[in-house]
Amino acid sequence: MTSVQVQLSRTAADIDAAELLLRRAVKVAQAPVPPSLEVRARSMRDCSRAVELCIGAIDTLIAMSGTAGFATTHPIQRAWRDIHFAAMHVALNPEQNFSHFGRIEFGLPRDPHLPFF
Repeated sequence: MTSVQVQLSRTAADIDAAELLLRRAVKVAQAPVPPSLEVRARSMRDCSRAVELCIGAIDTLIAMSGTAGFATTHPIQRAWRDIHFAAMHVALNPEQNFSHFGRIEFGLPRDPHLPFF
């Protein structure tokens, strides 16, 4: 029983961390002054990391649900599918966003092959 409690606790912490990252990104987007390139890169990194945390959380929760969690009538199955689908959006690609953040941190120019930034 302790294992389930630990998994649930870790998952809840990951969801909270994702929320904090997204709240910071929203503050940047709503700021009255356009953000610097560094802050924009951090915001994109934060969004990608939040997605990774959410995917890990929903994967843990559905695994804890057992095979019943994959039934089409089970609400967690729909959440699992929606989160995985949303995570595929090109703007949330962790390799691109993490790479971009790293380039900015090292003082390198943006990758000219990326469609945005």
